[in-house]
Amino acid sequence: MDVVSLSILILLLGVAVAILYLNIKSKPKEESKDLEEIANLKAEIVTLKDSLNSTINTSLGSMSTSFNALSTGVTKDMTETLTK
Repeated sequence: MDVVSLSILILLLGVAVAILYLNIKSKPKEESKDLEEIANLKAEIVTLKDSLNSTINTSLGSMSTSFNALSTGVTKDMTETLTK
């Protein structure tokens, strides 16, 4: 009876050690996957930032052109009105 109990105990200990080993061995893969996902997120954030900057610059340029045209028109109209 003692030999059977000891054998079962050794077998369970071996299974526990094997499970721990497999668990520890699979952790670096998850960490590298997490690092890869973080790198992808950083790249996507940089792309979004560049796209946003480009859109804002385009909009500001368009607004500046429109404002200059409007300002020129208003100045011309005011000059004509004042000279009359």
